[in-house]
Amino acid sequence: MGWHDLLKEAKQEISLADHISYMTLPMVRDKKVFHNLLNHIDKGVFFGIRAYLAKLNETKELRIVPRSEELIRRLFFESYSEKLMLSIEEIRQLKEINKLVQAHTHSQMDLKRGEEYIMILGNFKTVTVNENSVKKYLNSAKCFIKILENCMENG
Repeated sequence: MGWHDLLKEAKQEISLADHISYMTLPMVRDKKVFHNLLNHIDKGVFFGIRAYLAKLNETKELRIVPRSEELIRRLFFESYSEKLMLSIEEIRQLKEINKLVQAHTHSQMDLKRGEEYIMILGNFKTVTVNENSVKKYLNSAKCFIKILENCMENG
């Protein structure tokens, strides 16, 4: 896949997450829909990162793009976040999205209490997220994709 295709996939994932967040989730209010929303946000961010690294690989600024998702994320945040002038808060939120998705995949049990979604991990730690925090993550991901798009298309 070329970087144009990856960027298009990233935009589609973020657009789908936006639709789920503002249309589906308020009507359905189901924890599976909520987790699906988190997955789409995370996929959109990851496709954006892969698109950026593919662009660098195409222009010979990066020799090898790792295959592992964890290595791709680490390479991007350690080497290129300053170049894109991402703030510490933006980086923290983008990493936190991935941590939430990972927590859900390793979660032993999920609960919905009022407006909050609670994931109970194997070591009995809990992770609590609500709709407002997810909307913040979504807005952060949208801004991130716009920054990447501007950087890749304008050089």
